[in-house]
Amino acid sequence: MESKKDIKLRPCPFCGSKDLEYLGNIFESAIHCESCEIRTPWFNSEEEAAQYWNGKYKQARNNLAAAWWEHAGT
Repeated sequence: MESKKDIKLRPCPFCGSKDLEYLGNIFESAIHCESCEIRTPWFNSEEEAAQYWNGKYKQARNNLAAAWWEHAGT
């Protein structure tokens, strides 16, 4: 498994920030943008969270966009 230092994250797809952090522990991981507060769902590894964040899964990326709009409306 790659460490989070080995996985290059793309800037936030919503605000463009590079101010990102990994959340979680040895059991689950997520990526959080500290600028706009969007976060991925929880995954079993940092690698899975990074793949989701970087858009490997197109449908998942659309779900992240929907979650952001829902969050922005509150």
